[in-house]
Amino acid sequence: MGNQRYGDWTNFTFFKPFNDQSHYHPYCQIKDWDDQEQVEVCRLANLPDLDQSNSFVRSTLKTWVEEQVKTFQLDGIRIDTVPEVPKTFWYEYTQSSGTFNIGEVFNGDVTYVAGYQGPLEALLNYPMYFSLKDVFQNKQPMTEIHNTLQSESSAFKDVTVLGMFLDNHDNARFLHNQGDVVLLYNGLAYILFSQGIPIIYYGTEQGFNGGNDPANRESLWPHFYQNNQIYKVSHLNLLSDVITFTCQAVSR
Repeated sequence: MGNQRYGDWTNFTFFKPFNDQSHYHPYCQIKDWDDQEQVEVCRLANLPDLDQSNSFVRSTLKTWVEEQVKTFQLDGIRIDTVPEVPKTFWYEYTQSSGTFNIGEVFNGDVTYVAGYQGPLEALLNYPMYFSLKDVFQNKQPMTEIHNTLQSESSAFKDVTVLGMFLDNHDNARFLHNQGDVVLLYNGLAYILFSQGIPIIYYGTEQGFNGGNDPANRESLWPHFYQNNQIYKVSHLNLLSDVITFTCQAVSR
């Protein structure tokens, strides 16, 4: 999906197969993120907002994801901006995909995020992300992690499939706000060894420290330095894991 010419909000002829105005919600912008109806029917960043209650839109999206998973033998899919679409659609969409799915609910409220586990199998653990920022970037008490764990254990159906991360493409990188690499190591150790699925954003191992989007989407290849200290640490740890696994396998 692309954007439209400024002011031409009813022209969808370029967006095939969704090239009819009936395929979209009426024009409006999200202004109140606490208004769930507005979040679901209005535009994010002025992008045309598909109306999943339209039978053609609904069936086409479900058929598309089913075909993509089968064609490319996908082991899982990541779904962006989940709250902008009603939960009733996500139930059908994820079932049509027939594969593991993890979604983005960009919100620190445990109860709100947990409400989307069911329509989706897994979610990015944004509540814990904000807690990890407080603890490892801002040096707040470790009890905040404990409190978030307690809240999540009672709110989520399955905490073991939540995506754990320190960096991503929507937020300023860890090292942008906190230059101490030792604190970064501690944060990475937590997401690697805690419950959940660890997600490492490219460039973290290179010490990228970009700010908010787009500064956090740096080009990797011109800056791929194997002598970077963070890369060396991550590489040696991986090699150590491989050696340990191999030795254990041989001993059996």
